[in-house]
Amino acid sequence: MSPTVYANNYLFPRDLAAEASGGALKMLEQQNRAKQRRQAEEVANAREVADQLEALVLKVSAKAGGNGRLFGTVTTRKSPTRFTRSSTLRSIGTKSR
Repeated sequence: MSPTVYANNYLFPRDLAAEASGGALKMLEQQNRAKQRRQAEEVANAREVADQLEALVLKVSAKAGGNGRLFGTVTTRKSPTRFTRSSTLRSIGTKSR
């Protein structure tokens, strides 16, 4: 089967490929620029959230022995009520519009 027949009978009807015309190439370049812009925005947002999380101080109190070792573990079941009440935690990662 020739590549042209494969493209015309299989790829084009299923929108898996497009003919490389001038307009199609220009549209592809625009899509790539938009994708790069979105990715840069996501990276900037992630860095902002990372900075906020680095500045955040969480204090967890638990029973410990004389040598400083904990009795048991500090699990997520013991901590969510304290953490979710913090307005600082709620505001991290939300977009201001």
